[in-house]
This record gives sequence, C-alpha cells and structure tokens, in this order.
Amino acid sequence: MKKFITLLLLLILPLGGLAGNNVPKAKLSAFISEYRHCPGVELVKMGAFPTMIIKNLIRANIEDDPEDRAAMEAISGVRKIMIFEFEDASAAVRNRMVRNLDEILGGSELLMEVKDDDDRMLMYGVVDEKSGKVRDFVLYAPDECALICLFGSISMNAIAKLASYND
Repeated sequence: MKKFITLLLLLILPLGGLAGNNVPKAKLSAFISEYRHCPGVELVKMGAFPTMIIKNLIRANIEDDPEDRAAMEAISGVRKIMIFEFEDASAAVRNRMVRNLDEILGGSELLMEVKDDDDRMLMYGVVDEKSGKVRDFVLYAPDECALICLFGSISMNAIAKLASYND
C-alpha cells in the first residue's frame, strides 16, 4: 500500500502548476457530520491532538531506517485525518452521498484520476511548488464508497525519497 501511495503522489508532483482551487474542508466536514450516523457508515476522525500523538508514537517506534524516516517526514505536516467509508449504507443513501461528494469536490482541482477496471480513485489537493508540498490531500473512491482526507501538508521531497527506496 505504501508503494502505491508513494507512486501516486510522485505522479502528482509535476502537476503543481495546475492546482489552483482549494479543497473545501468546511463542506467536507459538514458532509461527514450530516451522514456519519447513517446505518452502514463508518468514520475514523482524528483531530490535531490524536494525529500528533499517533505521529509521535510512530516516530518513537521507527527503526534507524532511511525509508522509515522518509515516511515519517512525508506525513509530519498532516494535522487532521478523516476516513469515511459508506459502502454498507443503503443504495439510496450511497447514491445521495456520491452525488453530494461529486458536487462538493467538483470545484476543486483534480490532481489525478486512477482507473483500475471499473474502479476509480480521484485525488484532490493543492500543490505548492515553492514549498514542495501538497496541502489538504483528498483521496475519493466513489465506486468503493470511500473518502480519505489528510488535512495539513505532505512533503513531496520525502515522497520522492520514499520512491527511490522502492526502485
């Protein structure tokens, strides 16, 4: 999984000049709040404090391995994590959620779309060429009914280091 994410993020790096529209964090949070209690919906939501604790636990347990350090560097700027999965919701609710998410994310810059057979993964975020970071990275798989939001920033230099270890 780490190799897949690394490869996808590396492919995003050259698209830095294309990204202009911010990811609508407030609308995504409102969407999740609206649907989080529906039957068949699962949510893992970590704010700044739990995310910091998890990063510190990971940092304390990584070996003296350059790949582990690069992975930690890549996620060090992530401040908030939300994983929203709605595959087990009723068909009507799933369809409404997909329409709502398409509308919410429709104004954001699509960094990349990955297709595998009938499944799609859409990636949104704001690439800052000056800092070499992607801010507010969103992975959305409408066919799998999954949304992953990494709010904060991800270092593209660290992603490039990670990719070099996977060659």
